Order: sequence, then structure tokens, then C-alpha cells
Amino acid sequence: MAKLGLSQLAKISHRMRTGVEAGLDDRTLWRKEAQRGSTAHRARVQPVADAVDKGRTVGESLELTGDYFPELFVSMVKIGEASGRQGAVYRRLSEHYDHMLKLRSSFLSMIFMPALELFAAVSVIALLIIALGFVASMTNSEPIDLFGLGFGTVGNLFLYLFVVGSLFGSVALVITGLIRGWFGPGPTLVALKVPLLGQTLRLMSLSRMAWSFGMAIDSGMPAKESMHLGLVSSQNAYYQSLEPRIAKSIQDGRSFQESLAETAAFPDDLVDAVEAGEMSGTVTETLERLSNDYRDRAANLFRMITVIGGFMVMGFVMLVVAAAIILIYKRLVIDQYQQLLEF
Repeated sequence: MAKLGLSQLAKISHRMRTGVEAGLDDRTLWRKEAQRGSTAHRARVQPVADAVDKGRTVGESLELTGDYFPELFVSMVKIGEASGRQGAVYRRLSEHYDHMLKLRSSFLSMIFMPALELFAAVSVIALLIIALGFVASMTNSEPIDLFGLGFGTVGNLFLYLFVVGSLFGSVALVITGLIRGWFGPGPTLVALKVPLLGQTLRLMSLSRMAWSFGMAIDSGMPAKESMHLGLVSSQNAYYQSLEPRIAKSIQDGRSFQESLAETAAFPDDLVDAVEAGEMSGTVTETLERLSNDYRDRAANLFRMITVIGGFMVMGFVMLVVAAAIILIYKRLVIDQYQQLLEF
């Protein structure tokens, strides 16, 4: 079932923020939203508008759409309603999704040229296989078997495309699985230990966690539910796997700071910020500042990763081209030379 994309979530958050700040009520806002966008979007949002019209809260109404709206969005809307800070919540949500869009756009722009070069290299090799087969058919000679498996031109072409497609498909599957937590906390924990990449993932997760956790506390949400929202918002399978342990610690009467520190999974600045906030009664403000700091640091690291990733793709392109040249040289020159010696 289709879900809202980052761009749609950013636009909805911005519209809701503008409407709330203008003094519009929830019924008007969601009735208008049900009249926007594609037919499919309007159909998914209409039940929300109908439920709000009947007196349900927006958070409860959003749950009627299944997973069309992400859990982070729904949970934060509930927090905004409970705390009376809907405008602030929608503002932070719009900033969050805008930031994610900028990161994605920056990454795509950095890898565009290397990816284009990679596509060109793959295409050139495929065309070369076809050209060699065409030349062989025109000269009534035996087609050159590039891979040495006894396949003809068509077989070699399909084999090549299958290997390339499987390689890229596997990489895409692994990346998607890591992002969505399909493989559990283990791979995420390994990724967190990778230099630069791990630090970036950690900072992005902690930024989301600190912000949503602080907002949940500010709304008066119970301790366990506040921590649950924070961990879910991190979108980090490893941190989420720690929830039962943290929840038990909180249930046993320990503070947030003690419960987080016991796991030895969270950085000292987060634990210290939670402790300072609990002692001074400013948990929300302290965690919001820390969240912004994490976000800025993650953005800087992400820019470094895109640069390094671009060079890696270019290096891979050069490797593919070099391998193809060596393989063709072997089939065209070395094998022919050996045949002459045997003759």
C-alpha cells in the first residue's frame, strides 16, 4: 500500500503549520487537505476529515489511514494536541522533512555524474558484446566468447545483463533493508561502527530521538510512552531493540538518565543533557538544542560522504572499464595467439 513521500509530508506539515498559525480549526484544515492532491491521496485523507468532523482528535483520525502517515508524524501530532503546541509541532515536522529532502537532493546531485558514467560504462560493454556478434555474423566467423562459457552473442549479453542487474538489485535491497530494519538490529549495529558513515547515521538517529523525546515529555506523556516515541523516531533498529531493557529500568523507578546510561549505547552528551534537563526541569529545551546540534553535525558529515561516494563510484566505473578491456584483450589477442601456436 502506498505511503506518503518526504515531499508530500513536508508540504502537508507546512500547510498545517500555516493554517494553525492563522487560527484555522482542525476541521477546516483537514477538510481542505482532503480536497488536495491526487485522487488516491484525497481518498486516503477523506476518512481523516470525516473523523475530525465527528469530534475525534487529529491523531486518532490519522490512525484510520493505516500506515499512510508515518508513525513519527502521527505521534508528534498527538503530542501537539496534548500540549497545545500544534503550530510548533507542525513547524518542527516541516523542518525535519525539508531537511531530509535537502540531504537526499544533495546526495543525488553529488552522485549524478558518477552514476551517469557508470551507466555509460555498462552500456558500452553491452553494445560491444552486440557489435562483436554482429561482426562475426558478417564475416561468417566464430563469435568471440567473452566469458568462456560456451555462450553465443545473445547468451553472453543476457548473462552480462543478469549479473549487472543482480549486483545493483542486491545493493539496493541491502540498503532498503537496512533503512527499514528488515534485518534486525545486527546490521545496523555493524553500520554504526563504520567510520564516518556510522557517525553520520548515529547523529541523524539521535537528532530525531532527542527532539521527539523532549516534545513527548513536554506534552505530559507518561515516561514509558515518551521513551517509546523517542526510540521509534530514531528510525534506528539497534536503538529500538533496546526499548524493552530501557522500559523495564524506567518501570523499576530509575530516571531517564540512568535508564539510558545503563545500556552504554548512547553518547555521553545525550545522557548528560537528559540528566541536566531532569535536574533543572528543562528537558525539552535542552534536548531541542542538542537535537539541532546533532542535525547540523550530521549534515556536515553527510556532505563529506557524498563527496567520497562520488569518487568511489568513479573508481568503480574505472574498474569496470579496465576489467572489460582486459577481458576483451584476453579473448581477442591471447586466445588467438594460443590457437596459432597450437596450429
